Amino acid sequence: MMKPPLADSQFDERFGILKNKLGCITSDDLTRKASEYATARLLQLSEKPIPGKFDIPHLRAIHRHFFQDVFPWAGDFRDVMTARTGSFGFPPPQHLVPSLEALFAALKPRTTSRV
Repeated sequence: MMKPPLADSQFDERFGILKNKLGCITSDDLTRKASEYATARLLQLSEKPIPGKFDIPHLRAIHRHFFQDVFPWAGDFRDVMTARTGSFGFPPPQHLVPSLEALFAALKPRTTSRV
């Protein structure tokens, strides 16, 4: 995890990784355990999907469900820049809502035809 440019309440300065509920102190351990928990939560969703309108609150509920065991902030929007080591950066926080609104508007014709 790259150190964010501003103070980040989701980042653990001591270990250089995201704060987590699992007690992980290395990036590799956090990645492995987060994947295990998220996979289990995905199986739950395949049996009992989260009802919603395929909008931002629905996406946040899904994120919260996937990562509720791992991150105390699961489902919340972040307020600082962040990126994953060896991966891509994430959109700046101020662009999250407009980007998601545009994405869901573009997907709306597809999702309503399936419902």
